[in-house]
Amino acid sequence: EGCRSAASSDGRIVLRMATDAEAQGLSKKKSLSAGRGQPASAARSIQGWLEVGQASLHRGDYGGARDQFRLAVAYDDSNAVALLGLGVAQTKLKDAQGAVESLGRAIDLSKSSRAPAALVAQMYYNLACAESQMGQRREALASLREAIAAGGSIQLADELETDPDLIPIRSDPEFRRIVSDAKLARNKQQRYDP
Repeated sequence: EGCRSAASSDGRIVLRMATDAEAQGLSKKKSLSAGRGQPASAARSIQGWLEVGQASLHRGDYGGARDQFRLAVAYDDSNAVALLGLGVAQTKLKDAQGAVESLGRAIDLSKSSRAPAALVAQMYYNLACAESQMGQRREALASLREAIAAGGSIQLADELETDPDLIPIRSDPEFRRIVSDAKLARNKQQRYDP
């Protein structure tokens, strides 16, 4: 009782003994890579943290989401999906600097793993949101361009105009061009993909 930590969403921490599987997995952390060579229990742990983190994001529990994604990243720091989730949660919690770091690592990992275009687009889009919060206009606009170039025009065209994280750059003429380009690309793709 009375233990506190800034790393926890509510400031409190609970200590418990790790199960044998957790202890074994933590000792092998550095030798594991997502999806390959992991014991089934490790894959289930990471998947569980990712699922709970995603559910927390959807509920608006950004502190809880951050905590779950941190667990997944602590277990496997090469998991780009966990880093993306962590970056999104950090952005929503106004920890823009932390989000830029997490999302930058996710983007670097996605380049070497040939991640799906939609995932890469989300990484760049969320990086733009964090950069916008930090007042890094030029960087945020460049990240939005990368998100659209990665194939994010369909999923992001409408979100660009409503996302509160982008308010600091919304009046920029380049932002308006990006929105127009995204809508044009979305409409063109929808016309050819019935």
